Amino acid sequence: MAKNGSVLKVGGKIYVSQEIAAAVAGVSVATFINWKKEGKAPPIDEQTRMYDAVLLGKWAREVQKFETGKAGRQPKGAPDRETSTKTDEETRYKKLQADLKELELAERVGSLILYDEVSTALENMVMRVRTKMLRLPVAAAPDIVGVSSVIAVQKTLEQIVRDALDELSTDWRDGIEKDDEDGGDS
Repeated sequence: MAKNGSVLKVGGKIYVSQEIAAAVAGVSVATFINWKKEGKAPPIDEQTRMYDAVLLGKWAREVQKFETGKAGRQPKGAPDRETSTKTDEETRYKKLQADLKELELAERVGSLILYDEVSTALENMVMRVRTKMLRLPVAAAPDIVGVSSVIAVQKTLEQIVRDALDELSTDWRDGIEKDDEDGGDS
């Protein structure tokens, strides 16, 4: 357990004093004490009589954002909520519009591939490999029948596998183009 003024470290947890908690909330200690009396402050750790820093952070992000300082005023230096919120929303909306245009452009020029296209192509590739692998014994049987040399059987099988892999090594987009020509479903 390490204590440094108004900060306490116990194991892996960090606890802070009421003064620091009030500073995090952006209000005076008196306002923070009033919130505590009203049940609006974050829970205090009974053993240390201090505030868990992680819980204080969550509280500050979730609950405290709706509270204000003395007489309903914002803490000193805080931006006006209505103006800030409207400006933030407009900025966010403009950024989202710009991001959407960027994505549409990337898709048009071919530097962005849609997830559905990749997923469909991957499914097609896996099915093609599976089908080809299941056909190997049928394709190999006539060439291997009657061959007594292990080396000759190995060379024949190796050539059949290489031919299958060469046939499968086409561009993955070929599966998409074939699907588009067939009406989208395989």
